[in-house]
Amino acid sequence: MSKEILPIVLAAFSLALFNAFPGTNTSELSEEIWLLPDETVDLSCRAERLGAIFEDLTTRWEKDKGHVAATAQIEFLPDAGLRLNSLRLTDSGIYVCKGRVFDMVVDINTIRLHVGSGMQEELVSRGGSWLSNQDSMGIPNVWSLAFVLSFLACVLFGLAMLIMRTYYRSVMRKYDTYG
Repeated sequence: MSKEILPIVLAAFSLALFNAFPGTNTSELSEEIWLLPDETVDLSCRAERLGAIFEDLTTRWEKDKGHVAATAQIEFLPDAGLRLNSLRLTDSGIYVCKGRVFDMVVDINTIRLHVGSGMQEELVSRGGSWLSNQDSMGIPNVWSLAFVLSFLACVLFGLAMLIMRTYYRSVMRKYDTYG
């Protein structure tokens, strides 16, 4: 395997592994936050695990599948988080923090933000709180798991071939020596 391909394969494997196990699969909604207008909220990207593996990890935020840009109301935090100041009703939506390594993009954290008045009655009926971290990420991403298992099967096959080749060479040397 060439030196250019190896980092890409390792990145793909790490990203698939990151998404494959419960508690790290972020394609599901990971947080649901209920707030009133004019409040401030910090949304966490949770990119620390990937950032520790890949130094060239870049992150970006999307709201309802559109790019989020910095404004007077929106700030990007040093830890890849997003701060929304003076919330408005139009700030409600699904916020997704995406990480990019090489040419691969993965959803790191998905947050549904509800901004509105009259939330108190709805929250009381749901038995919720103002800030409700509903960690609903328990179902593994089937495709990532399949990729990880396929990768492991290829590695095991490669190791088996290496062992068989080494054994074959040792047997052939024995016969060549005495032949």
